[in-house]
Amino acid sequence: MIPRHRLCVAILLLVSVAATWAERVPNPSFEFGDQLPVGWRVGSGDGDWLDIDGDRALVSRGTAEQTSFWRSEPVDLVPGGLYRLRFSARRLD
Repeated sequence: MIPRHRLCVAILLLVSVAATWAERVPNPSFEFGDQLPVGWRVGSGDGDWLDIDGDRALVSRGTAEQTSFWRSEPVDLVPGGLYRLRFSARRLD
């Protein structure tokens, strides 16, 4: 049986690690900010910060000749680490 104090320490460490990983990307839901979402800026081209059906979204506009993208503040990644990137994309006419 694991001593109670060691179990508490292990749980605290797991919660701490999970919270750290969840905060890798600044403002991941783009909810915070006034003119631009906190932690994000248009890196190149034309972009908007919109409210679509109650959810905040970043929009990039480009053509075959012009690229457009948003850039976050630097994100610390561990070489050889395993990361999951999830996002939704759709074409707005």
